[in-house]
Amino acid sequence: MDYESLRLIRDSLFRMFIVGFIIAIILWIGTEFFWQASTELSARMFRVDPAVFAAGMLWYFTAIKYFLLFLVLTPALAIHWTLKKECDRCRRPQSEKRA
Repeated sequence: MDYESLRLIRDSLFRMFIVGFIIAIILWIGTEFFWQASTELSARMFRVDPAVFAAGMLWYFTAIKYFLLFLVLTPALAIHWTLKKECDRCRRPQSEKRA
């Protein structure tokens, strides 16, 4: 892959992380704000115990965190550091490359 393709992938992954993080924060705020109503609604409509609902929500936010950190941010940082290293190597004068 060439430099521009890797840059595009890196930038897309960074943007995906930022948007995902913002959406996760909005969902968390909504969950905290409407916790009582959503617990009652799930208990009434789906016959879900509040403890099971709480465990499900905990699992959901844990899954979001792991997805954003390990599947989005980690590759973005790896590509970023690789591109930075390659760019620094390309910009060095010829005399330093030989040494």
